[in-house]
Parts: sequence; C-alpha cells; structure tokens
Amino acid sequence: MTKYIIFISITIMIMACQSKQNHNNQSQNTSAQNHDSAYISIDSMIYDFGQLHPNDKASHFFKFKNTGKTPLVLTKVGASCGCTVVEYPKTPIAPNEQDSILVKYTGITDNGDFLKAISVHSNASNGTQCVQIKGHVLDLKSF
Repeated sequence: MTKYIIFISITIMIMACQSKQNHNNQSQNTSAQNHDSAYISIDSMIYDFGQLHPNDKASHFFKFKNTGKTPLVLTKVGASCGCTVVEYPKTPIAPNEQDSILVKYTGITDNGDFLKAISVHSNASNGTQCVQIKGHVLDLKSF
C-alpha cells in the first residue's frame, strides 16, 4: 500500500512539472510571436575559446537583435567574476536593429578549464538572458 501511495505521489509531481513546463513554453512562444514589447534574440548563448596559451587575449562579440516592437534597453550586463569584462550598448536598440556585447576574458594567467556566465538584464519581455564563455588555459609549465 505504501509503495502504491509513493508511486501515485511521484506520478502527480511529474505531471505537475510537465504541465508547468508546457505552460512556460506556451507563454514563451506566445511572447515570442507577439513581440508587443522589446524582445532580445541572441545569436549564440555559449562561446568556446578552445585552448588558450597563458597571456593570450581572448574576446568575443555576442550578437543580438531586438525582434520586438519597442526599443530594447540593456539595463545591466554583468559577469560572474572579475576576470571577465563586458562592454555593452548604453543607448536603446530600435526594433529590428542589431548590436553586440563584447566579452573579454582576462583570467589567462590561470591554467585549466573555465566557464563564465554573463547575465544580460534588459526591458525585454523574455527577461534576463544568460550567455557563457568557456575554454581551457594551457599550463605554463608545458612550454
């Protein structure tokens, strides 16, 4: 009997999660289709620098487009640590216009794998977006 109750409870929890997931997907699709406000579409959400040598310069432009109907304003773009520097447009991005966010990784003196997150806050109806950079800094001793 106890196994039956646990099974039913787990089944209900899974169904509730799937229902919420479907509702979220429908909300995002509706929002993406309507675009009554600003909507940010980023070309790629992650960039892999691959292998870097110590003291290499590493930077990448994350390109984005305002696919909404009102100007897009990036209110804050921040990195997960001080070894990542970001530059972003401070002026509104008109509908159907493109721009980019420059991300510079400055932790090249640290060896090993890295994965850094950059949060993009804006007035977009699809909310805060998160892009990532990753790579591997080779050990200085191997040269």
